[in-house]
Amino acid sequence: MSFSFSISAQIVLILALGIVSFMLLREREKRKQRGLFKVWPIRRTLPEEFDPIFKTGPHGPSLETEIRSVRAYRVVGGIGDFETWVICNLARKAETIFEFGTATGKTTYLLAANAPKARVTTLTLPPNELSSYEEAAGDDRSAVNAAKQVSAFNTFFYEGTEEAERITQLFGDSKDFDHNPY
Repeated sequence: MSFSFSISAQIVLILALGIVSFMLLREREKRKQRGLFKVWPIRRTLPEEFDPIFKTGPHGPSLETEIRSVRAYRVVGGIGDFETWVICNLARKAETIFEFGTATGKTTYLLAANAPKARVTTLTLPPNELSSYEEAAGDDRSAVNAAKQVSAFNTFFYEGTEEAERITQLFGDSKDFDHNPY
């Protein structure tokens, strides 16, 4: 079976493939928080430029950066293992941590587990009010949908752990939340 396309059909097909490829690439760059044809407003920085603790040696990261961790495998709204390693190392000496977006509570747990002196406060949308949530002018629809998806949890990963004693769970919309007391 062979296909034969006219020259005009081939041109249309090539243009359509080009447009689809461009759209996919643009979405990929948006997800990675990079501009396709412009510089992203947040400068890209290597971890060791941010904090010397992240400087690697001939064997990779140093033992002083070892953290307690739980893999990001199949975690809704979870952050990746590299991000977990970075924030848990930065949190180590913290006394107070505030987290926006609890999701499953896995990151909340890991922050508390790796910062044994810290009090962790975490804020998420109330799961029982998601259907009545009202978007504000200028809200990004995909960000609102993602926030609703990861705010649907009624129980959290950290519940029943020793670390839960140092975690305060708050419910509310971060756009209306008074963060001054924290």
